[in-house]
Amino acid sequence: MAPVYSVFISSINEVLTQLGLKELEPLKLEERNTNCCNMPVNAVIGFEGDMKGNVVLGMENEVAGQMVRAMTMGIVNNICDNLGISALGELCNMIAGTASIKLSNIGINTLLTPPTIIIGEDLRIIVSRIKSKTVIMKAECGVMELDIGLWNKPA
Repeated sequence: MAPVYSVFISSINEVLTQLGLKELEPLKLEERNTNCCNMPVNAVIGFEGDMKGNVVLGMENEVAGQMVRAMTMGIVNNICDNLGISALGELCNMIAGTASIKLSNIGINTLLTPPTIIIGEDLRIIVSRIKSKTVIMKAECGVMELDIGLWNKPA
């Protein structure tokens, strides 16, 4: 799993720096009993192919707002309006696409589902009941979580 979560961290940082944002700093790695959403803003991306499962990018409102402003060049400030949600979904799609290409480069072929954006306070949504690895990262203006619930597809 180590190469997989390092692929996602590098993909997140690659996309964020293309938008002029600072790289995220990984703070700690946790193992969880479920693949879940528990941040105020979450994007769930499904993976099929050599690895199956879901990846959840969860973030605080301030982090999501900064990303939406960067993605829209400052035009959109509200992450809860349709354009803000669309921008956040596209940003997460760019991150997942970058990760999928990097996984392919190490021999892991994947197909992606479009991101599902989930926004709300005091959330706890269980995406799947498999053990996941969660990387907690520090952003310029808050915290972001990368929750990886992927498993190898049987041959």
